[in-house]
Amino acid sequence: MLGTERAATRRQIVSSLLAAPMVAAAQAPGIRAHQADALVESIGINIHAWPRSSYVSGDRWRKVILPALRELGVRHLRDGIAGPVEVAERHAALASEGFRLTLITDPLLTPALQLGPVLKRVGLRGIAMLEGVNEPDGAWVRKVGASPALAVAHQRDLHAVGSSLGIPVAASALINAGAAREYAGQAPYADYGNCHPYPGGRIPETSGWGANGYGSVEHGRDKLALAVAGSGKPFVATEAGYNNAVSAKAKAAAGHHGCSEAAAAAYEPRLFLHYLNLGVARSFHYELYDQRANPDDVEANFGWVRNDGSRKPSYVTMRNLISILSDPGPPFVPGRLSFTLAGATSGVMSCLLKKRDGTWFLALWLARSVWDIRTYSDVDLPGQTVSLTFGDSVRQVSGNHPSESTTFEEIPCSDRRVELVVSGRIYLLRVTT
Repeated sequence: MLGTERAATRRQIVSSLLAAPMVAAAQAPGIRAHQADALVESIGINIHAWPRSSYVSGDRWRKVILPALRELGVRHLRDGIAGPVEVAERHAALASEGFRLTLITDPLLTPALQLGPVLKRVGLRGIAMLEGVNEPDGAWVRKVGASPALAVAHQRDLHAVGSSLGIPVAASALINAGAAREYAGQAPYADYGNCHPYPGGRIPETSGWGANGYGSVEHGRDKLALAVAGSGKPFVATEAGYNNAVSAKAKAAAGHHGCSEAAAAAYEPRLFLHYLNLGVARSFHYELYDQRANPDDVEANFGWVRNDGSRKPSYVTMRNLISILSDPGPPFVPGRLSFTLAGATSGVMSCLLKKRDGTWFLALWLARSVWDIRTYSDVDLPGQTVSLTFGDSVRQVSGNHPSESTTFEEIPCSDRRVELVVSGRIYLLRVTT
C-alpha cells in the first residue's frame, strides 16, 4: 500500500476541523457545526499512476480511472512521486482538472533535493502536500540502503524543499508504535503527523482491539502520528478504509480482515464523518480501484471501483455524500444548532454541518457493527427509533440516505420535533431554520 496564501488557507481549514468536538447525538444541545465543505475537503483517495500498475494498463486510465474520479467528485488524490516523466505528466493532467495531490516520496527512488524539477512539472498549484517515506518501519527498511536515519534525513531535506515551494509536508506514517522513537527525529521537519488507521473489518468508531487501543484512529493519532511529528500538530490519515475480500481463503489468510460490499458502504461514510469529528485534517481511502480480479487476494479488493470498472456500493454512497455536501468557498463560522435526542439513543452518533446558505445537515448513525468478522457475514442490525427536538423554530426538515440517492424527502415536524429511525447507515437530515 501504499506560499503564504496556501498556508493561511490550510490553517483556516485545520482550525475549522478542530472546532467541533465529537459527541453522542443524545448529548448534543447547541453543538458547534463543521462547514459542510470541510467534510468534502477532508476526503481523499489513493491512486496508482505508475508504470506497470493496472490503473494504467491498456486504455484503463482513460476509460475507467479518469471517468471514475470525475464522477466521484473527490478533490484530493494520493500517489507516489519520483523520476518517471509519464507519472509526473499524469499527475499534471489531474492537477489541470482541479484535483489536489498528496505526493509520497522515497529517497531510494529520488532524493528530496532532486524533486524540485519533478514537482514543477506536476505544477505547484496542484500539490496539496508532500509526504515522507511511506511506512518506513515495514518492508522499506529492509531494502538495500534503507534505514531510519535515512528516512529522517530525507524528511529534513523534503521539508526544506516544501518550505521553499510553499507546500506543507507530512511525516512518515508508521506501522508499529514501537518504532516511533526511531523516526521521531522527523518532528522538526513535519507540518502534519500521519497515520494509517485501518479498522480491519471492524466499525470505524472502534476503540481498538490491541495494546493501547491498537486499530483505532486515536491510537494512530497518539502512538504513531503525533509520536513522530510532535504533539499539538494537525494530522492526516493517508490510508484507511475497508477491503472486500471475504472468501474462505481470504478469511483464512487475512491479517487484515475484510467485510462485504454492503457493510463497507455503511462504514465508509461513517469513517470520514467520525474522523472529521476527531480532528483528522484529511483522510484518504485506500484505494480507488481493485487492481486485480481475485476474490481471495486481500490486497486486490480495497477499491471503490471493481476491476471490471463497475462501481461498488461504497463508491455510490460516497459520490452521493460528496455531491450533497459540496459547498466550496471561503471559510466561515457555521455557528451552533440546538437539538436534543430522546428515545433509543444508545450508540447514536452525530456530525453537524452547515452550508454557506444557512442550511444545516445533521448526519446520524448507530456506531454498531453491520459485519461479523468472526463469521464473515452481514449483521441484521435493528434500527432505533428516536425523537429529535430542536431548540429553535425550524421551517422544514427532510431526510436522505446517501447510500440510495441525493434526494431528500420531507419529514413531518410538530412542535419542533421529528421522529426517525437511526441505523448503521448514515442518515442525513437537512434542516432549514
